[in-house]
Amino acid sequence: MNLTERLGEKRILWCPFSEAGACVIKNADGESVREPNECAHYNPETDECVHVEAARAQIRIAKELSVIDKHWSARLSISVGGGDTDD
Repeated sequence: MNLTERLGEKRILWCPFSEAGACVIKNADGESVREPNECAHYNPETDECVHVEAARAQIRIAKELSVIDKHWSARLSISVGGGDTDD
């Protein structure tokens, strides 16, 4: 879901990093008063806020690191002590 899709029927999308306070504002007729491209944090190639993109990237990285951690934890338990547990 990109910025335009999140806007939907709403009139304002707020940007906590913008002095203007909003990245998109529509009037009562649905016409844009403030366009997304007026916000320094807007990426026109993806129609998205760069902060949303960064948060999504962090989530993907965390998921990949979790997979790597599980893989190496399993391999280490096999090579270090996973086997016969009799003393």
